[in-house]
Amino acid sequence: MKKALIVAALFATAAISAADQVIDLNNPDVWMPGKFVKNQDGTLVIKSSNSMQTKNLYPIDSKHTYNFSGTVRKAANAVTPATYFGFLFFDKDKKYIAPVMALTDKKSVTELAEPAKKGAVTIKIKANKLWVAKSYYYAGFNVQDGKLSRDNSPGYITKVANDGANMIVTFKRPIQKDYPAGTKVRIQMAGGYYYTNYFSKTSDQWKNFGSNIKAAQFWPEAAYLRPLILANWMIPAKTDKTKIGSEYKNLKLIIKEIK
Repeated sequence: MKKALIVAALFATAAISAADQVIDLNNPDVWMPGKFVKNQDGTLVIKSSNSMQTKNLYPIDSKHTYNFSGTVRKAANAVTPATYFGFLFFDKDKKYIAPVMALTDKKSVTELAEPAKKGAVTIKIKANKLWVAKSYYYAGFNVQDGKLSRDNSPGYITKVANDGANMIVTFKRPIQKDYPAGTKVRIQMAGGYYYTNYFSKTSDQWKNFGSNIKAAQFWPEAAYLRPLILANWMIPAKTDKTKIGSEYKNLKLIIKEIK
């Protein structure tokens, strides 16, 4: 009986292990571009400001959490950098989901007050006070709630003027299609990546990072991910190259079954 219980316990342990994955990312070969160098103690070092991403894509599903984790510190004698950790996302066809496709102001939804013509730099919308001119604000056309915006203005919004019950929106670049009156539109934002952890000042001491994230927290329609590191970010201009550097160890992606 005791032997049977031991065997059963071993099977249970194997089942748990099979359900979880720990993917070793502490190897320069899994990252692109090839800027990491590995020291003899297993530490990865990077001596420039770079956006690092894994070569492989990893599938996402609702049954698991995803945790990109490790430790980081600034290199000896280097200036203090910022470091960002997170993910890049891809849809079911493995096409990259750009931030402007995903970053949405949901309350900005309105519609075209009159047809918009290809080549125009202005559109007329039904007034919505959230529409203002910002260098990272774009217009999404034919938008749907909870869906990526795949049809966005090529230029950002440079001006918004009131026109009675409507607004006239001006873009940096002309729109590329015709749209009928009544087309649903909303603000789409070009901005940062999906960050899970960041250090505005990476210190001399090793600091842990990592967060368990569920698929429902990711951007709409995300089906695959790549871990991302913005290494040696926010370095002062004209910093000597010998003063730039950060170090990483124990980098891994933990994919864990939700119990």
